[in-house]
Amino acid sequence: MNFRDCEYVIFDLETTGLNPCSDYIIELAAIRVDGYGNIIDTMEALISLPDMMEIPNHISQITHIDNNLLQKHGQDVDEILSQFYEFCQDAVIVGQNVLFDMRFVINYFLHNKQCFAPIYLDLINITKFINPHLDSYKLINLVNYYQIGFDQDQFHRAMYDVVQTKNCFFKALDYLEAQHFSTIEQLCSISKWENITDKQQNLLTSLIDRYHLFTDDNHYFSKSLASFHIKILLEDGQ
Repeated sequence: MNFRDCEYVIFDLETTGLNPCSDYIIELAAIRVDGYGNIIDTMEALISLPDMMEIPNHISQITHIDNNLLQKHGQDVDEILSQFYEFCQDAVIVGQNVLFDMRFVINYFLHNKQCFAPIYLDLINITKFINPHLDSYKLINLVNYYQIGFDQDQFHRAMYDVVQTKNCFFKALDYLEAQHFSTIEQLCSISKWENITDKQQNLLTSLIDRYHLFTDDNHYFSKSLASFHIKILLEDGQ
């Protein structure tokens, strides 16, 4: 399929830390666009923490999200993640270091008896293909590389980071198209998508059956996503 014929969901999370199994999502933002970057829909929400949980001070300093803000505006994680699941249907997921964010979402869904395995593209790997010699592939460096203006004070809020990721992603698509790349399969290869192995497929199928997990036709398990699903399911089953 031509990558201009796809729809994309660019998303970003803010979290209480780096561990998807012990930290929590505190903000989610996503933009759904067509293959030319035209916005189809958006969603954005602060997400409440469990009772007695607080945002670490260093996270509040980075994100400008504090406990008072969550108490006033935080929404139920079940409601927001359910909306996000529907929001992503039939779309390709895009993010900067996308697997970091996806692991938080996957961990949530697995604990609710559901798989989450869409096709995904990582802006970092795409940019490394275009220019393997950048000093850093943090979002601020990618924004500078693609010559996109930014507001330093708004970085590390989910929607602002999503908008910047979207802008960088479509600059990358324009470049790749000019170099005669055209298919979503080529983008997946550039993004270092690896197919699930037969061993993983057999084990994952048995775990899905054992734990009665919900799957649908929009699940495309890469090697990385299969590995993370298996890890969580085996740990929880002990």
